[in-house]
Amino acid sequence: MNELPATLQGSFERRYELRPSDFDRYDRILPTSVLELFQDAAGKHAALLGLGRGDLLTRELVWIAVRIRYQVKKDVTPESAVTVRTWPVGPGRVIFQRDYAVLDETGDEAILGSSEWVLMHPVLRKIMPVRDPCPDGASAAARRCFPGPFRHIPVFEPDGSLTLTPGYSQIDVNGHVNNAKYANFVLDAASPRPDEPIRGFMIEYHREVLAGEPLTVSVARQGGEILAAGTSETGEKRFSCLLLTGPGAEV
Repeated sequence: MNELPATLQGSFERRYELRPSDFDRYDRILPTSVLELFQDAAGKHAALLGLGRGDLLTRELVWIAVRIRYQVKKDVTPESAVTVRTWPVGPGRVIFQRDYAVLDETGDEAILGSSEWVLMHPVLRKIMPVRDPCPDGASAAARRCFPGPFRHIPVFEPDGSLTLTPGYSQIDVNGHVNNAKYANFVLDAASPRPDEPIRGFMIEYHREVLAGEPLTVSVARQGGEILAAGTSETGEKRFSCLLLTGPGAEV
């Protein structure tokens, strides 16, 4: 079993300026932009804790996202500034949880998020069990943004689909589609209407998608939810996604 250096208790904060390109045509923040904020803050915190990409590669490990969810509690606007706060929630042996809070310029919590990660061997593409990097379960008492586990995204009968082929611009340093880019695939397939603001988002990554691999993204609307799933040419499910657009919707 691999051993990692002990992390430090506490959270990390970073301020970000939101650009017009972070929003859709209705001035609603894009899920991809939220996921990129989470990803950037998490990466910077991990590096400070000695768990960044360079540190882990020396141990033949890389971070891989398994599930991500977030809830919009208050709208943010283009060209405003937000502060992203993130912290690890543990302990874990295979699954490592990290939570997030996006604060607007007044200090109010606008978006709350949570993610689950695993450590993978970059060549064998195999999930590696790792001893809890938090000393004595130090992060176990950290705040959890959501009290319950991730929801199960059900199988559904699609009412629309889009077939696409991920290319160079969607691929990250791990050689597969970056976890934030899947949200764009779902939006392109679903085309949310003006009366469908995304108040909640959840995605589960079942298996990595590579460049040049055709992907069919199927969608269906059920009440105040948009369900989505991505499948390969052979019908293998690669990801499942849920967009919550109804009032009072919670992930």
